[in-house]
Amino acid sequence: MFEKLKHFEQFEQLLLPTNHRWWLLELYFLIISIIRVTIYFLITFMHGSLLQQYCSFDSMAAFIFNYKYSKHSTLIQCRLMTFMIWLFTTFILHSQLVLFFSKHQSITWQSLYDISNRNYQYYQYCHHVPYNSTSLYQQSSFWRNLSRIFQNLKEFIIHKGNHNYYYEKICKQIDLKKFHQVKLKIFKYADIEQRIALIMAMFIVNIIDVYMNVILVCGTFILGVFLYNQFIWNYLPNLWLFGLFDSMCFIYFGYIVGRNMTLYFNFTTFNTVWYRTRLTFLRQKMKQILIHHQRQPQRRQRFNRKFLHNFHLQKFQREHQHMSQCLMLGGIETWNIVFLMGLIANIPINILFYYQLLFGVNNTFRTQLTYFGFIWTQTLIFGSILMITSTINKYFHSFKRYLPKLQLNIQQITLKWQILEFYERLVNEFGREFCWYFGNIVVVSASNCMQILFAYLGLMLIMFKFFLKNNIKF
Repeated sequence: MFEKLKHFEQFEQLLLPTNHRWWLLELYFLIISIIRVTIYFLITFMHGSLLQQYCSFDSMAAFIFNYKYSKHSTLIQCRLMTFMIWLFTTFILHSQLVLFFSKHQSITWQSLYDISNRNYQYYQYCHHVPYNSTSLYQQSSFWRNLSRIFQNLKEFIIHKGNHNYYYEKICKQIDLKKFHQVKLKIFKYADIEQRIALIMAMFIVNIIDVYMNVILVCGTFILGVFLYNQFIWNYLPNLWLFGLFDSMCFIYFGYIVGRNMTLYFNFTTFNTVWYRTRLTFLRQKMKQILIHHQRQPQRRQRFNRKFLHNFHLQKFQREHQHMSQCLMLGGIETWNIVFLMGLIANIPINILFYYQLLFGVNNTFRTQLTYFGFIWTQTLIFGSILMITSTINKYFHSFKRYLPKLQLNIQQITLKWQILEFYERLVNEFGREFCWYFGNIVVVSASNCMQILFAYLGLMLIMFKFFLKNNIKF
C-alpha cells in the first residue's frame, strides 16, 4: 500500500494509458460533486424555508449548513460557505484535468519524466546490487517497512541532512562510469552531480508522499467523516445509508486532494532542483573562467578569449536557451494557469477555516483539530510550492552580473550583439522573464510572493471585520 503512494509509482500510473478509464471515472465524480455544491449555492438564493426543507433530505447539506443551528443562521452565511467550497472543488477538478487529461507527449511532461522517473530508473539500472523495490516490498512485512522508515529518519537526524554524506552514499551504490554513459533523453547535458541531486530529491518526495497522504486522509478527512457520521446519528438517523455513501465519497475525495496536491509539489520540487543545480554549475564555471582570464598574462589573452567564446557559445548559451524554452513552454502549457487557480481557490477557503478556528461558535476539540489539520496541510503544500518555485527565477537571473565582463572579452561584433540582447532580456523589467507566472499577470518570484502574502493578510483582516460586523457565525 505504501509503495503505491510513492511519487515514482504515482507518476508511472499517471502516464499509463490503460488507467485512462479510471481517471475518467474520477473526473465524473468531481463533476458530480461540483454540480451538487452548485445546487447548494443556488438554493441559498431562495427562501430560507426551502433550504430548511432541503436539509432534511440531504445529510451533506445539513452538515455543511449546520442543520442544528440553521434557525440562527442567515442565508448569507450559507452562501459564503458554499461559494468557497465550490471554488476549492473547482480547483481540484482543474488539477484533475491538468494532471490526467493533458497531452503527456508534450515537452512539459517529457522533461518532468526525464528528470524524475527516467533518471531514477537509470539509478536502479546502474546499482551494484540488482535493485527491485517491488520484490523487496512484497517480501517484507508492514512492520519491517515501518522500521526501515524509522531507520532512515534516524540516519537523517544523525547526519543532520548533510547532502555530502548522502551524495557519497549514492556514489558508492552505483557504477559511476555506467551511470555517466546512460544519458537523459531531454537534458542530455546533465552531469552526474545534478543527476544524483535529482535521485536524492526522489528519495525525499517518496517519503513526503507517504506521510503527507496518510496524515491528510487520516488526520483530516477521516476525522471529518467521524464528525459527519456522529451528526447523522444524532439529528438525521433516517438518512444513515445516504450518509454512509457520502462518507466513502468524502474519503476518496480527500485521497484525490492529497494525491493531486502532492503531485504538484513533487513536480515543482524536481523542476527547482534541476534548474537550480544546473544553473549554479554554469554560473560557477563562468565565474572561474573569468577569474582565470584576469590572472593570465597579456600574451595568453588571445587563447583565453577563444576559450571563453567556445564556452559561452557552445555550452552556456545553448543550455540556457534549451532550459528556458522547456521552462517557458511548460509554463504556457500547464503551470501558469495552475498557480493562478491555486491562488484564487485556496485563499478564500483558507481564510474561512481560519475564521472558524479563531471565532467559530460551538466548536468542539475534534472540530478545531479538523480545521487545523486542513489549514496546516494546505498552507504547507501551497506555500512550499510558491517558495521553492520562486528560486527558479533567482537562479535563472543570478549570472547576469557576469555577462558584461564576458562581452568585454569577445571581439566579434555578432557575439557582442547576442550577449547584449541576452543581457537586456534578463534585466528588462517590462519584458517577459524566464520563469513561471501567475497566469499571465506577474512572475513567480520571491518579491511577488511576499506581496501576495501581505495581500492575503490584508484580505483576511477585511473578511474578518466583515464577518464580525455582520455577526456571521458559521
